[in-house]
Amino acid sequence: MGINTTAKKNLLRISEVAKATGVSLPTIHYYVREGLLSPAVKTARNMAYYSPDCVEDILRIKELQTKKYLPL
Repeated sequence: MGINTTAKKNLLRISEVAKATGVSLPTIHYYVREGLLSPAVKTARNMAYYSPDCVEDILRIKELQTKKYLPL
């Protein structure tokens, strides 16, 4: 049920997503809970990987919040 090594290379850990977007880990979890981001691919109880598309989605969310004053 695990994810293969090749597929992992294309995915990001939550810390990498947070660093790339400048948002906190709890904020990423919140976006997933609210359905704004796709859920992570769980590989273990405490390990999950996110699609690189999540970075673009988070940046888009932050842009809309800033430029259009759209609250969540």
